[in-house]
Amino acid sequence: MIQINEVSFSYEPNGSLVLDSIQTDIQAGEYVAVIGANGSGKTTLIRHLNGLLKPNKGTVLVNGLDTRDPVALSTIRQKVGMVFQNPDHQIVGMTVEEDVAFGPMNLGLPHHEIRKKVDRALTRVGLPDYERRAPHDLSSGEKQLVALAGVLVIEPEYIVLDEPTAYLDSIARERVFRVIKRLHTKGMTIIHVTHEVDAIVDVDRVIVMDKARIRLDGTPRQVFGQADVLQRLGLNMPRVTELIWRLGNNGLDLRTDIYSLEDACAEITRLIRKTISSPSEKDLHTVKIPCSD
Repeated sequence: MIQINEVSFSYEPNGSLVLDSIQTDIQAGEYVAVIGANGSGKTTLIRHLNGLLKPNKGTVLVNGLDTRDPVALSTIRQKVGMVFQNPDHQIVGMTVEEDVAFGPMNLGLPHHEIRKKVDRALTRVGLPDYERRAPHDLSSGEKQLVALAGVLVIEPEYIVLDEPTAYLDSIARERVFRVIKRLHTKGMTIIHVTHEVDAIVDVDRVIVMDKARIRLDGTPRQVFGQADVLQRLGLNMPRVTELIWRLGNNGLDLRTDIYSLEDACAEITRLIRKTISSPSEKDLHTVKIPCSD
């Protein structure tokens, strides 16, 4: 578990707070999405999770280890892997194999063990035959998967992702999201900063940050059900949520906690059944909205 206990942080002495009394826990096995406007503190928060930044006040504990403890820092960074926006800032090898092997080589592992770990990491991200490829010849999406493999190779318990699809086209984004979700189904704890809200409707929790504080923290249904709050914060909503919200603002009696296509279809079907003029029992039973992606 990662425990964030009343953490405050500013980049300059006596400067404005970028994090203000942040209090939350991340349980093992959770998929937690972190959203918020630019400057809300999202990236600063996740950089505290493996000790890249240290709190001015409060503590961050990773499996009980304090990120302010220099003796514990190496262990913490093996447990919490970071993947950043731009993979070019994270890739250091001349070949994919060399890059992914960088972490375990620094740990002093024997060559045969490194070889097995590299093969396994590349397989996990869907690049099993890329060992000899040069990173500069890869697409942006493939580079991001190599960067992810370079984190997975040290077998962390937690993966922290800071907008990993920011520079990718729609096809590459979908590929990266599929890998992330597959890792979660295998038990990996995921902490994911993203603006791609349509891709996180099935996560375990959504944390919404605003002006250095956590504004909302709950399930997708709980968070996206507060569409008025998200709009005031200038945040995107899932497209389905926004559609239902707009229909509700135009007088339709719809639930406000809709965030999936299936939910929307069921809710609109319910409304149609309710408003049909004197339907027969047979007609009422057969009213249905066809739904597809």
